[in-house]
Amino acid sequence: MTTCSIYASKLCPPPLKARMIPRNRIYRKLNAGIQDNRNLTIVCSPAGYGKTTAVAGWLKQMDARGCWLSLDSNDNDPERFIAYLLAGLKMVHNGVVYPVQNMGECCHSQAADAVTGMLINLIEALPPFYLVLDDYHSIYASAVHSIIQSLIHYLPSNLHLIIITREYPDFPLQRRILYGQINEIDMEDLRFSFEEVSDLISMNEEGLIPAKSLIPLYERTEGWVTGIHLALLLFEKNRPAGTKELVSCFEGNNPFFCDYLIHEVLGGQASEIFYFISRTAQLDCFNTVLCSDLLGISNSKEILNRIERKNLFLIPLDDKKEWFRYHRLFSEALQYTLPDVSKTELYKKTSEWYCRNDDIQEAVKYALKSKDFRFACPFIVSACPKMLAQGRLDTVKNWLSSIPHEIMKKYRHLQLIKAWLSAADCNVDEDTFALQLRRPGMESCGKSFLKASILCLKALQSVLKMDPETAEALIGQASSLINENDRFNLINAKLILGHIKMLAGSIPESVSLFREAYALSRKDKNTYLAGIALAFLVRSLHLHGKRMDAVQLCQKYLLDIQQQGGSPTGAWCSIRSLYAFLLLDANQVSQASENIELALTLAADCPISQMEVYDLQAQYLRIRFAAGKLDGMHTLDKPLFSHSVMGDHTGFHGPFDSCTSLYTAQARICIAQNNTEEAGRWIAKLHISPYDTDYYKNMDGYITLANYLLVCGRYQDTLLLLNGMEGWLKATERMRKLLDVLIMKAVLFFKTGRSEMCRGLLSRALEIAAPQGFIRCFLEYDRCIINAIRELHNVHPGFVDRLLDYVADGDTKSVRKYARPSVPAKKNVIPAILSERETEILMCIANGKSNEEMAKELYISKNTVNWHIKNIFLKLKVNNRIKAVTTGKEMGCL
Repeated sequence: MTTCSIYASKLCPPPLKARMIPRNRIYRKLNAGIQDNRNLTIVCSPAGYGKTTAVAGWLKQMDARGCWLSLDSNDNDPERFIAYLLAGLKMVHNGVVYPVQNMGECCHSQAADAVTGMLINLIEALPPFYLVLDDYHSIYASAVHSIIQSLIHYLPSNLHLIIITREYPDFPLQRRILYGQINEIDMEDLRFSFEEVSDLISMNEEGLIPAKSLIPLYERTEGWVTGIHLALLLFEKNRPAGTKELVSCFEGNNPFFCDYLIHEVLGGQASEIFYFISRTAQLDCFNTVLCSDLLGISNSKEILNRIERKNLFLIPLDDKKEWFRYHRLFSEALQYTLPDVSKTELYKKTSEWYCRNDDIQEAVKYALKSKDFRFACPFIVSACPKMLAQGRLDTVKNWLSSIPHEIMKKYRHLQLIKAWLSAADCNVDEDTFALQLRRPGMESCGKSFLKASILCLKALQSVLKMDPETAEALIGQASSLINENDRFNLINAKLILGHIKMLAGSIPESVSLFREAYALSRKDKNTYLAGIALAFLVRSLHLHGKRMDAVQLCQKYLLDIQQQGGSPTGAWCSIRSLYAFLLLDANQVSQASENIELALTLAADCPISQMEVYDLQAQYLRIRFAAGKLDGMHTLDKPLFSHSVMGDHTGFHGPFDSCTSLYTAQARICIAQNNTEEAGRWIAKLHISPYDTDYYKNMDGYITLANYLLVCGRYQDTLLLLNGMEGWLKATERMRKLLDVLIMKAVLFFKTGRSEMCRGLLSRALEIAAPQGFIRCFLEYDRCIINAIRELHNVHPGFVDRLLDYVADGDTKSVRKYARPSVPAKKNVIPAILSERETEILMCIANGKSNEEMAKELYISKNTVNWHIKNIFLKLKVNNRIKAVTTGKEMGCL
């Protein structure tokens, strides 16, 4: 979970004034919503209509248990939003332990359903309570919107959710509205009646304003309570001039009125008050300590008390009245009272204050607002390690994107960070990446840290270009500059060297390096690098043939994330995908399918690289094919799911920028379907031949090529390729791939009449496969060797029995073999019931609406529409819209 400061002031409803007009009309409507079991209330109106005060007054009257969260623009960071939400629940429900740690890690473009699922599980265990999200219009981040949207969709019965906002939430609420499931409080409800205005003015002015003056005042303000309070302030300033001229010049919320407010209302205040307000109004919130430091005064508390007594739109943010803000309109009107030079100095001092108080994110925010980017850059340099360690790459990228190019090139640390962010995509343009490292000052810097970082980046660049020799030499140079305190470069050097070893070196060495990197990352609390290290460790263990060790690591990681309440991240998606593939290797197809579907769901919002997208799609294809559920989706002419990857780069010109994993998966499927012609076309895209020796560049591709040659009867080429791979795989201890080679050689020898050699190879294969439960590899190739495996029953009897149990053999279990997809189920067989949202989508499809039209009509993103359509096709077992509508009608879905 993010380590940002939690201000208790954001978690309390605003204190109510002793003399306040009770909003009985509002209270009755709110009570009616509870009585009708409408557990979602939306209070929506323009600024200044008393939304917050009305809800706070009602809750005080009800004496209800609940959590109040005052939102602002900073809460668009999903991690920060989740942190405050859980902190609020913890304050209300004392004694309950909340899974706060890591719940919101790297959740910037993460899957909302996963986060909401954890929240709902937490909420359902609590007594009935309310949750107020105040100033929800401050939220614009799609990730936060998705969390709240999903929470509303699965709203627990013990939670009454109240959203207070100026703008109606962009949620698909039509069905709830249609069925009367939402209690809506709008501008008309909140508008003060004439009687309420009369009572309000009488309470404040004790009859000094004539009754006849109230009518024009009410007509001008139209029940806008902030306007009424402004009118009272103006009346007090102009007394005893009367109210006739005052009301006639009152224009409401427009630029002229803002000018009038500043010059006429504040202009009559003491210079000390005006000076204080004009400067503190530039801040989102403040306390007495911050004000004293900014303004160089010692009586901030006294001045704030005076401002509060004068009702100059000062809003306490907590019961202790330690933190304050001004009314939004008041603050906005005062933005123009200071010249730019004064604003710059004010923001600089604010940034420094937050830095001293260990809130580096706020420090960066105000440093950037100062527009003095030379001042802001050191704060960003200071903040980046913590932000990157938490995996908050998007936040850092946004910071860097605001820095002008001329300033950026003078800060080598920021250039390096930008280069690392580009490298994290694994698809950055090679020339752009190299240019990043050739910027002035990068090569000539004298600091060891910078030199080591540059060398590590160049090594990574060489890895991405499939040049492990150069990469290893560069890492060697970098290692000589890295000391034990330079954890960032130390971890990255181990990760890169581990990847080099996994590409072309010893797999046990890569396992050792990734273990060290993972341990160092966890010790350094760098969750981002820890996730990367673990993903590579799992891959290398699997490659080494240690499937059980890899499974245990995946299970522990995923369980820890679940228990700690972590939000979905790129690492979570990768580990979930790898776990699915490990399950497939043990022929646990059903469990593999569940996990790959979840990984696919997470990937739709996770900031993962293009290469990871390709790998995920390839694994998805293989697992769905193993389950016999391709349903016509085995073509790669179109992507299996929409995904917006990090960065806008075109990719390296090599294996890392191409979808070789997808081509390989498609070729394997075509081979299994005996469609050798189509398989050959896919293999041709890999640009490999049986005469190559650099197998590390695409090991899966060469395994698939060998299988293709074997099926085509090209035994001489097959044996040449398999012999070459066998020697290299044994030398580098890639036992999992060696298993594939041994099985294919056994098939080849069986087909060429060398049964004894076939049994010898199978015996070696069983020695590798049995302890780790590798079942699937024996089912993926020609099963002419099954009789030979039976003859080896004494080698590993338990494992052989399990393997034979999966093979069609008379009265034994008949389990799906890799073959052509099964015939789709008959239409009179009821498929999985469509969800409420999927039914809406299907109805839109039936009405001929495009994806864009559906997204607009249902208030969801186009990517979400695409995802629902894909699920509809899967559930109805169809592959186009026309069939979906026809089948849906036959099934009674429409």
